[in-house]
Amino acid sequence: MTLRIDYWNCAAGLVRKFDYIKERILANNLDAFFVAEAEIRLGYDSGFLSIDGYDMVTSKTLQSRGKSRLICFKKREMKVEWERMGELDDVVILSHGVATFVGIYRGFKTYELETEKSNWERLFNGLSKLDFEKPLFLFGDLNVDQNKPQACFFGELSDWSLERGLCIYNPGTTRARLVGGGDAGVRP
Repeated sequence: MTLRIDYWNCAAGLVRKFDYIKERILANNLDAFFVAEAEIRLGYDSGFLSIDGYDMVTSKTLQSRGKSRLICFKKREMKVEWERMGELDDVVILSHGVATFVGIYRGFKTYELETEKSNWERLFNGLSKLDFEKPLFLFGDLNVDQNKPQACFFGELSDWSLERGLCIYNPGTTRARLVGGGDAGVRP
């Protein structure tokens, strides 16, 4: 059986982009679609964010922090692994058959009394508890520039992946924007 899983950082909230998301899911018959920077807040009426045949799953941060920056639209036969998700991490873990699919978003901002390093360590301590003996696929935005080996956490991510036999797929620049207008140029 072939599963179709996708991940997208929608940048600054999904509400205005929901029609595109819905079209992408249905046109590609996706089994799961992780969306980062979704910006779903506790108490928000997300009833209009429904797609026939799919459930919308938020990270546990919706309850623990009042906001989920990562969500997933998944077909109903995909099981959510609630017990393995951290309360403070924007992570959604799904399973189907023998494989596990993990959506991850690590934003730039940290929680109160947390450093960027402690944020990183908390997330990766949780991810290290995953079962690496069965097929495992991680999708995400860790805000680590893989094109710059001197970038913050590049070495840690590379070492962590190698120790677990994981391959990092780096498609290159995944987001570009015009900063300052005019001749400011495009920056990744």
